[in-house]
Amino acid sequence: FGTFLDDNQRLAPFESMPQNHMQPAYRIPDTPGACVAAGTSPKHTIPINRMNTKSIVVEPEGNATLKSGAAVEIMGIAFSGGYSIKDVLVSMDNGKTWAAAELGKDKGRYSWAQWKFTWKPTKQD
Repeated sequence: FGTFLDDNQRLAPFESMPQNHMQPAYRIPDTPGACVAAGTSPKHTIPINRMNTKSIVVEPEGNATLKSGAAVEIMGIAFSGGYSIKDVLVSMDNGKTWAAAELGKDKGRYSWAQWKFTWKPTKQD
């Protein structure tokens, strides 16, 4: 959502402009959690009006070499569009199983939550 100054010198929402890029793009599924099944397209969408919860791994870096059997601390941040982060779940087997990461101090709405997870890779990983 944004504004522009029209001919009458009053603020008007971008949605009033038919050429607005928000009409065909920058849209999310109109479903609870803004999710759809993998490989499908949403039936209905709405303009982005909130940020979905996201998480980023910051350590180890993607090119790091990990030793089999040696514990490695995976660290990251999680953030949302105005909600506190209650938990971060980590899967090391492509979603077959999940384990809770340890969360840092809750700093309230709109703040990033640090998390860490200790993992021992095996030769199969």
